[in-house]
This record gives sequence, structure tokens and C-alpha cells, in this order.
Amino acid sequence: MRRKGTVFGSFDGEAKAVFRNSKVRLYGEGYRVSGFGSLNGSCVMRVESGEIDASLLAVEVLLLGNDRSRYIVTGGNIHLAQESDHTPVSPAGIPLCFANPGKDHYEAVFRDEEEEWTYRADRNGNGYLGVWILL
Repeated sequence: MRRKGTVFGSFDGEAKAVFRNSKVRLYGEGYRVSGFGSLNGSCVMRVESGEIDASLLAVEVLLLGNDRSRYIVTGGNIHLAQESDHTPVSPAGIPLCFANPGKDHYEAVFRDEEEEWTYRADRNGNGYLGVWILL
């Protein structure tokens, strides 16, 4: 049997979630697995602050969901173990770029067509700091 599933989000329906001041360790296994977002439906995930560590063990990995999923990032220390077909985006849907700042604390103000935000993130206890930002 080929196991399918979604860790955070929806399987066939619609979902919206906001991660704020959260510490999330996401792990999933199966044949076809979505980490954040939707496997077959639609989903909007937004990370505003905290620490996200995500990895999947699957034949078909959809770490950030299918093509009808959006993974919006406006803050937080984010570690995505696998490459994804999708890139995190700004609130207006502009693709973000990944960076590993050299400091223990990262803070910067960004603006897109929809809003302005202050991106904040701190290095974790394992020495990792990863941010998704506008260039």
C-alpha cells in the first residue's frame, strides 16, 4: 500500500495556518507526503516568528505542498532539510531567497506590494540560523 499524507495543512481540502513564536519539528514518512501545505487541495501557511525544522522521508516529497499551496515567511529561523519545487514567498507572493547570516540575531525591515514587516530570527542551540528574505 502506498501511504500518502500531510503533516501540517490539508489532504484534499483547504487550510490556513499561522506559526508565531512557535518551535516546530516537522517529520513525515510515506510514499507521497506534504510537509507544509496541501497534498491535493489548497493551503496557505504563514511563518511569522519562531523556529521551524522540517524533513520528510518519502518517494515523492512535497515539502511546501502542491502547486496550490503558499508558504509565506515574514520571520523565523527556518531549516528545510530537502529541496522543494516551491519557494517560500512574501505576503504578495514574491519568491524569497535563502540566507545564513553570520550573526546570532538577524533583524531587517522588508516591504512588498501588500505589507511591511520586520523579519526577526535567532540562532538556535545547534548553531543554525537560516532566513528567507527579499533581495
